[in-house]
Amino acid sequence: MGKWWVKNLCGWYFFILCLLRKYEAIYIRELENYWVPRVLSKLFGIPLFLEINDLLPVYFKDIGCSERYILKIIKSQFLDFKQASGLIANSMPMKNWIEANYPITVGKVKFIMNGGEEQNENCLNRSKVLGELERDENGFYLGFVGTIYGRFDLITPIKSVAMLGKMVPNFKFIIIGDGPNKSDLQKYVRKHQLTDQVIFTGFIEENQLDRYLPTLDLAIIPLTQRSTENYGSLPTKFATYASFKLPVVTTESNLNGYPEEIKKWVLMYQAECPDDLMRLLYLLYENKRIREESARQLNQYFINNLTWKSVAQRIVEAMSD
Repeated sequence: MGKWWVKNLCGWYFFILCLLRKYEAIYIRELENYWVPRVLSKLFGIPLFLEINDLLPVYFKDIGCSERYILKIIKSQFLDFKQASGLIANSMPMKNWIEANYPITVGKVKFIMNGGEEQNENCLNRSKVLGELERDENGFYLGFVGTIYGRFDLITPIKSVAMLGKMVPNFKFIIIGDGPNKSDLQKYVRKHQLTDQVIFTGFIEENQLDRYLPTLDLAIIPLTQRSTENYGSLPTKFATYASFKLPVVTTESNLNGYPEEIKKWVLMYQAECPDDLMRLLYLLYENKRIREESARQLNQYFINNLTWKSVAQRIVEAMSD
C-alpha cells in the first residue's frame, strides 16, 4: 500500500507540474510498470527520454518473479519505448539488448557511460591515507567498492588473493560495501583462514571514499559471467575508480563501441576464473609501470569525458538532437 500511495502521489504531483509549466522534455530513470511519464508525455506533447540502468525483464527473471509479472514488465517497457523520443543506455551490451528485443528502438538508443565526481588532487595522496589508516606502505592492495550481491563474483578474487599470498608479501583484498551476500562471504573467508588477507570495511558513504581508495594499488569490478554478458564490464564504479586515478581490473568482454583509451588501458580477466585473475594480478604486481600508465590514462579519460558535468552535457546534446 505504501508503494501504491507513493506512486499515485508522485503521479498527481507530476501531472500538476506539467499542467502549470511548459516543459521541453521529460527525463526519467526507467521504472518498472509505471505508466505516468509516458501518459503525461502523450497528453501534454512533451518529448520523453528514458535512462536505462538495468535490463528489467532479465533482472526480475533472475530474482524469481512470476512469468505473468515479467510479461507485464515487457508490455509496459514496450509502451514506454514506443512513446520515448530517445533512450540513454550506459553500456553497449544493454544498448544492443534493447535494440534486439525492441526493434522499434533502433535509432533511438544513445550509449553514454555513467560518470562520477571529480576528485581533489590533495585527496589522492597514498602515503598520507595509508598513515591515517595505519596500513603498511609496502603492502599491495586490491580493492572493491560496491554492493555485495549476486551480480558480483567476489569469491574469484578471494581465491586469487589466497594463491597470491604465497608469492606476494603483504597482499590484501579490501572489500568496501555491504549487501545481502556479505555474511556468506565472511563465513567463506573465516573457513579458509583468510581473515588477514581479506578486509571488510562495511558500508561507507560516497563522500568518505577518499579515506580508502587512494590506498589501493588496483581496483576490481568482479562481475559474474552472466552479469558481464548482460551489462558489460564497466558499470558506474568504473568512473569512480578512474576518478581516483586507479588502474581498473574487470571481467573480459567485447568492448566494441567503447572509446579507444578505455579498450587499451582497462585490464581484463576471464570471468569466474581465479587462475586467470591470479596471473593478471601477479603480472601487475611485478610491473608498476603498467599500473601507473593505466591509472594515468583512465584518469585523463575520466577528467575529459566522465565527470557528471560532461555526462550531463552529452545527455542534453543527445536530447537536443
